[in-house]
Amino acid sequence: MSKTDDSKDPNDSAVASPAPRRRAKSARRPGAQIDLREALEAPIRVKRDGELTSMHPYEAMLRQHVRRSLVEKRIDSIEVVLGEAETHKLIKEPPPGPTGGIFIVPKNLPEAIERQIFDDPDYAEGKPSSFSRMLALLRTVIDVERLRRCFSGQRN
Repeated sequence: MSKTDDSKDPNDSAVASPAPRRRAKSARRPGAQIDLREALEAPIRVKRDGELTSMHPYEAMLRQHVRRSLVEKRIDSIEVVLGEAETHKLIKEPPPGPTGGIFIVPKNLPEAIERQIFDDPDYAEGKPSSFSRMLALLRTVIDVERLRRCFSGQRN
């Protein structure tokens, strides 16, 4: 007979520890592929105003960059937001500056002529108004020399 050590209890946890549990492998179908586009474009859940809502990942990314650029004043986020705005043509070109010179409306014009000058329907709608019409009205009450001074910006 062989000698065995009967002093150790087989139920002792230090001696007989169970084998570590392993995570069961998920059953994959052979040849199954992950649709990467679907995974990247799937809506994500975000917390807004204390509620969970679904949002497109692009919108979440853009909102995060806007927050960082406004709150944290991060230059890299500002560049991303401006780049996206430029890509999607959200930035409008500034309107062209005034092309004409300065014209000073002479003092002491009759009220009827002033009303005709400033009540021009084209001017009210933002369209270019007819300057020749205004000059014809002014020519009825002032001489050519005074009209020339109005164009050069000189005072009486």
